[in-house]
Amino acid sequence: MITPLFQVSKLDVKAGKFALQDITFSLNSSDYLIILGPTGCGKTMLLETIAGLRKPTTGKIMLQGDDIIAFPPEKRGIGFAYQDSLLYPFLTVKENILFGAKARKKDKDHSTLKRLNNLAEAMQISHLLKRYPHSLSGGEKQRVSLARAILINPPILLLDEPLSALDPQTRYVIRDLLREIHFREEIGIIHVTHDFNEALQLGTHLLVMDKGKILQQGSPLEVFNQPNSLFVANFLQYENIIPGNYTTKWFIIFC
Repeated sequence: MITPLFQVSKLDVKAGKFALQDITFSLNSSDYLIILGPTGCGKTMLLETIAGLRKPTTGKIMLQGDDIIAFPPEKRGIGFAYQDSLLYPFLTVKENILFGAKARKKDKDHSTLKRLNNLAEAMQISHLLKRYPHSLSGGEKQRVSLARAILINPPILLLDEPLSALDPQTRYVIRDLLREIHFREEIGIIHVTHDFNEALQLGTHLLVMDKGKILQQGSPLEVFNQPNSLFVANFLQYENIIPGNYTTKWFIIFC
């Protein structure tokens, strides 16, 4: 039996009165996992727990066969790009992108600098490398944040609504880039979004969450075509929901 690249088992996390409950799923390097759910359902909280920014009460988080639940964020080697770019204002764009590589003492390696230049060109931010975050637009900041998360070539990349601040044309470009990076570099991606088009165009697997629980998981087409509950159907904007009753009858045949 092949061990998944990444596995979450029976994960519970508490934050005040809210809690993630019994979160279980797995991910391979070939998987692009999309997480959908209403605002406040726990999507970002789940990403933060995977990244090591929140401590679970129970459960396991396995990465490449190792239990990393007790590891601090810097020891997990996981890339994370928030919806808010969270760039360091005192660093240039280039220094921001190299931040993770510098922590690993690889920021001056030829291969790292070559990768940075390739990413900057692909994300159309080469001309911004010497500028500081305060002079960037929201979309430019988001692209810098993505480049920083991808540069370290993590086994898992966590994306919290990474395309929401981009204009439509740039969104298409970065969407294609994410798909290419996922397949070319075999990075497992967990991507939180509210955009159903993103889910269908990027995802190989899909989770639907509400109130801290996973309600349904499967391939995007399976979940969209066969919702397993009224909530999932309503959330996915089904228009042909018809109320009814289901009954069964038993027949006994004597021979």
